[in-house]
Amino acid sequence: MARKKFEKHLPENWQEALQQFIFWKQAQGLSERTINDYRYHVSQFYNQFPKAYDEKNLAKYLLAYMAQPIKPATFNLRLVYLKAFINWYIDEGIFTANPLAKIKRKRTREEFAILTTKHCNNF
Repeated sequence: MARKKFEKHLPENWQEALQQFIFWKQAQGLSERTINDYRYHVSQFYNQFPKAYDEKNLAKYLLAYMAQPIKPATFNLRLVYLKAFINWYIDEGIFTANPLAKIKRKRTREEFAILTTKHCNNF
């Protein structure tokens, strides 16, 4: 008896895709905080660029979003979460390429405060 081929259901919109992605991440055992961060960053992008759930528009909107004047730490968070989401799109056959694939994280400047004994006594 031949096996019946499983037909994949492609999400109709970004909200449905995000929900499937979240289920996939939950099945991997990610923390609730990380799940919420994925939900937040992906939703922020699509709320600003609702027409981005179309492969011909995706690169244009992703690059515009990443080009916004934001701090390096924010840039890096956006990059990590969106890159993972778009890679999932590719794995699922929704899109064929990740426009963020060659974009690198920005360096963040580490700042340390030097506390003297005088400063510590004021606490």
